[in-house]
This record gives sequence, structure tokens and C-alpha cells, in this order.
Amino acid sequence: MTLGLCLAGCGGDPAESTPAPKPQASKKASRPNPESTRLVHFSAPAGNSGGTRRGSGGDAAGLGSRTEPVRYREKTRVLRNQEKACEALWDIFAAQRSAHLTQLVDSNGDGTGEYLFFDELLGIRKVRGGDVEFTDNGNVRARFKRTPQDGRTQYHGYMFQVWLPGENGWETRDGASSDAGFRCYAWPVEFEETGKLAYCIDERGEVYASSNERTAYHGADNAPAPDAFEGELSDLHPDDKYLGNDKGWWSKAGFVPASPPR
Repeated sequence: MTLGLCLAGCGGDPAESTPAPKPQASKKASRPNPESTRLVHFSAPAGNSGGTRRGSGGDAAGLGSRTEPVRYREKTRVLRNQEKACEALWDIFAAQRSAHLTQLVDSNGDGTGEYLFFDELLGIRKVRGGDVEFTDNGNVRARFKRTPQDGRTQYHGYMFQVWLPGENGWETRDGASSDAGFRCYAWPVEFEETGKLAYCIDERGEVYASSNERTAYHGADNAPAPDAFEGELSDLHPDDKYLGNDKGWWSKAGFVPASPPR
């Protein structure tokens, strides 16, 4: 009797027990649009115009007050052009340094080599005061295929111009009479289309960058003056941004070349 009750109360077919709830099909998570989530970093003077910016469909951060959507591939092109501009400036510095050390030009006869104008640097014309061409310029000639006009030429969406000191100020093709140095500027052919930032390098080999927000340098008609990047750098914080003569913000670009100069 006891055994019968136990079988009646504890046994039975497991299949007749309360059925488990059927699993519900999981909903597929929606994938975000990559155009609206990719972040792109723009290098610029600290605290000004730099930072990240979202692609089409997202919000914008940095780059001043310009918040219109810009497609990811366009940003990539701008960043690539800016990087190429810095690389080209470094090659110009290395070539200028070579010309300076080899004393190809010494118009004032003080025994110190002078720097070269753009067409001299490219070997398009013979160096002033001599009958020789500058030949230690392989990297520069490989980048710049166009003959400079008024001391300017283009490369990867950027304008480039070399300035040398002369008796009447800074010159771009003739009149240099000093070994005091040189400077070369790079700025976008089309602002925000081919590039955003403006750059400058001089005989010290430091690349300086401008946010280019206020000045919006672009093309042949809106080029930086030869003294645009000059300003008061902080002795305590030399890497901080500073106000240039063009009233724009400049700072060291932090560009590190792939190889040091010879």
C-alpha cells in the first residue's frame, strides 16, 4: 500500500510535466551606420580647432565653428594631404640644409653658405652667382613636378612658397643677400577641401602649424605673408600655442620625420 502511494505521488511520465516555455527568437541588433560613427582626428594647435569630428549624420567636435557634415573619405583626403605637406616641408629643409653646408651660394662673401630659392632648389635654374645646378634634391624633385610660378608651386592639394631674406625684406625669386635663413609655407589650395591647416618650416627644422581658422589661407590669392608665423613663444612652455603676426594661432606641429637630416 505504501509502495503504491509513492508511485502514484512521485512517479509519472516526465513528458507529462509542465512544459518549459518556448525560447523566443532573439532580435537582431541594428548595425550603426559607419558613416555616422567613425571618428577622425585633426592635428592642430592645442586647445584650438583640433580634436575629433564625426562623419555624416553625427555631431561635430572641434574644427572651430564649422560643423557642416563632411564625408569620411573627404576627411581622409584632407588628413593625407596635411601629412604629405609636412613630409614635403621636411624634404625642403633637408635640401636647404645641404645647400647651406656645401656653400653653393655665398653672395656676400662671408664664407657661410646661403639658402636657395625654390627653382634653384629644384635644379630648374642654376644657382645665383654661379654656373652650377643643385643636385642633392632627389626627394624634393620627386614631389614637386610643377615649375614654380612667382616662387610658388603645388603638391597634394597644398601650395608651397620659399622665402629668403634680402636687403628689401623677404624675397621669393631674386634679391637674396643673406645667409640668415629661409622659410617655406604650405597652405591649402582649397580651404577645407584639399586641406585645413597651414604650415611653416625654417632653417631650424621645426614644422609650425596654424589652425587657419581666422586667416583661411588658400590658393594663390590668399597666401600667408613671410612673417605670418612669427610671434612670442613662451620660454616656460615653448610647445604651447602662440599668436602669430597674422593674428592666427600657431604652435609646433609635432611632426617627426621618418629619417633625420644628414
